[in-house]
Amino acid sequence: MLALALLIPASVVAESTDDGNTTESTSDWIIQLNDDVAHFHGSSAVASFMGDASHREHVSSNRTMVVSFDGQTRASDAIARLSNHPAVDFIEPDILYYFQDSFVPNDARFDEQVWAETVNLPEAWTISSGNPDVIVSVVDSGIRADHPDLQGKVLEGKNYVDGFAADDTTDNLGHGTAVAGIIAAAGNNGIGMAGTAMNVQLLPMRVGNTDGVPISRIAIAVEDSVDMGANVINLSLGSETQSGRLEQALAYAEANNVIVVAASGNQPDKVSFPGSSPSTISVGASTLDGSDLTRFTSRVSVTDLVAPGQGVFTTVYDPEQGNVYGTVQGTSFSTPIVTGAAALLHSVNPELDVHQIRSLLRETAQMTFAEGTVGTGSGLLDVDAALREALLPTFGATWLPADEPVSNLATRRTWLWGPHSFDLRPEPYVDSENGFRLVAYYDKSRMEITNPYGDRSNPWFVTNGLLVNELISGQLQIGDAEFENRQPAEIPVAGDPDDNPGPTYASFNDILEPEGAGQDDVIIATLDQDGTVGTDEALADYSVTRSEFVEDTGYAIADVFWDYLNSTGTLRQQRQYVEGQIFNPTYFATGLPVTEAYWSRVAVGGVEQDVMIQCFERRCLTYTPANDSGWEVEMGNVGQHYYRWRYGDVPEGPALQDPSAYAINRLR
Repeated sequence: MLALALLIPASVVAESTDDGNTTESTSDWIIQLNDDVAHFHGSSAVASFMGDASHREHVSSNRTMVVSFDGQTRASDAIARLSNHPAVDFIEPDILYYFQDSFVPNDARFDEQVWAETVNLPEAWTISSGNPDVIVSVVDSGIRADHPDLQGKVLEGKNYVDGFAADDTTDNLGHGTAVAGIIAAAGNNGIGMAGTAMNVQLLPMRVGNTDGVPISRIAIAVEDSVDMGANVINLSLGSETQSGRLEQALAYAEANNVIVVAASGNQPDKVSFPGSSPSTISVGASTLDGSDLTRFTSRVSVTDLVAPGQGVFTTVYDPEQGNVYGTVQGTSFSTPIVTGAAALLHSVNPELDVHQIRSLLRETAQMTFAEGTVGTGSGLLDVDAALREALLPTFGATWLPADEPVSNLATRRTWLWGPHSFDLRPEPYVDSENGFRLVAYYDKSRMEITNPYGDRSNPWFVTNGLLVNELISGQLQIGDAEFENRQPAEIPVAGDPDDNPGPTYASFNDILEPEGAGQDDVIIATLDQDGTVGTDEALADYSVTRSEFVEDTGYAIADVFWDYLNSTGTLRQQRQYVEGQIFNPTYFATGLPVTEAYWSRVAVGGVEQDVMIQCFERRCLTYTPANDSGWEVEMGNVGQHYYRWRYGDVPEGPALQDPSAYAINRLR
């Protein structure tokens, strides 16, 4: 089986390399024009400046020409003349790149994608396996669209290789097919493997084969990829020689917010371009388990991070065996793992720009290597951590308006969510992609992103769960209409968590039918921990009445709670404090009422006192007349209670990846 490594360039002039091989020369030159392009074409500059040198002109784009000369000597004279033309921006040789055979171990075929485990892909797939609308361009040797694990995923791309039809992007070499499988092989289909971003689409841009790849083709393919709607571009190729023409193409991609991921190189002592370009995310190669660098990965190239580049299991095309599977090695194959990760990040947060994607990948990479190891960049790719980090702004933006002013002491009021998230985790939910969704637990509630590809401007893109319904009923919700039977929560709704005579969530289980009491009735109803409902006339002295009646559930909201839900206060919007409605929409945080309001004797700080409790779908509100002004109405710690009911002990302190801390840091 043939495995292919990074594309290796031939230099312009024949020279001896370190291994004694002689590289080929080229007589093709790229002429890049500036804004005076019309003057250039109008002046017949190619003829007038070249003297008697013969040439062939290939128009690659309106401002790019590739000119071929018959002889190096006369070519140099012509190039010197052309360099002085006012319409010429620069001239450079059209460097050739070659696919090189690399060593393929003869070990038995892998039964599992070990590399996927190494970069925490199974965990990442609980958040996203790629938006089908995302397009990844593979600038390579083409793709075998008929491979069983790539069928239906390959768009109509372009061919730049002479002798083939413009739309013939069939891979006859196998390199591009191996890259494509690592990026986006179909997953969960019962065959073969699963690509890093298994649900995205592939755009094949066939630029070369065993005859080499002129850099002019690569540059045009990059620009065409941008124009054809690619969100991410994979460049598993490189050269020791920098190219102004390709740098222009990379800058064009960057200016259009298209992510370009490139290999750092397969020669430990060589710098590779375009991996060294500031417009690309440069990827080195680790061993399969991520514990060390491979012996071939560049130690001197600019490297952002590394991914497994040894023993990488993927889709393979072999001229003798056809479409099969096998293992490959090289930075050519660590690169598409990061490309797939970038596609996942773009899927869940398309507002991220190229620099933010690079930062996310670098900041979440894990330093698994021995201290002092050179060539690791920021460390080993961690796709799960990167995806979580990409969604922190969305959770943080939900927390920020109401609770940042509290955190920053810009106002005095109770928390809407809590000071920080204490756990960020995927949870089973059958109606989400792959049966999981990412949630963030706060003291007062839980935030959820059920569809990471939904409309981010919709206030319900981030929801907070119907936790109170679950705690009272004992029905743990694992889908839109799927539930798991548990017991109602024997956890106090308000006050101290232990030795508390107040009602638990289970206390409300048998009194969920509306009482039908009239509006404006003074509330004197009581509820004991055993679920007994009574009355106490003395409670009329608090003058709390039923106020807003909600027809959808049949319950009236106590006036102290209705006033709270319609209160205004200091909010953070962008970098300013403004006055506005705290709850907008009104029932976003709480949901609709699911109980009447009841008085109970509750232990607060070890002291029993009167506390009114009313539960809504998502929160329980409490009114404690003895509290200081402004703190009488509070949100119960439903998030903590639910977590304890579902998982056990509540983690101490903020989560390792805390959306609130992220939101605060963004303001600094």
